[in-house]
Amino acid sequence: MKMDFSKINLEYLIQARDLARQDSEMSSIVLGMSRELAHLLTETTPQELAQVAEIKPPLFIPRQDAWWWQRFSRPCVKAGPKNSK
Repeated sequence: MKMDFSKINLEYLIQARDLARQDSEMSSIVLGMSRELAHLLTETTPQELAQVAEIKPPLFIPRQDAWWWQRFSRPCVKAGPKNSK
């Protein structure tokens, strides 16, 4: 099975870096990382992000909390298959 999450990884890293630059304390909570790591993220260059993002497997793990997935899937279920395209 061939998978390539590099584009998603890059977008995720850019958003994470931007959030860390705006509010490193909030980003550490939202992203589940230490404040030190959030601070390091603020200093990454676009070239460094692009280099890391070339990793093909996903760089982040989706939330494992059941309540989050129930909340996420509720609107999809209500919309039904006709609106999923």
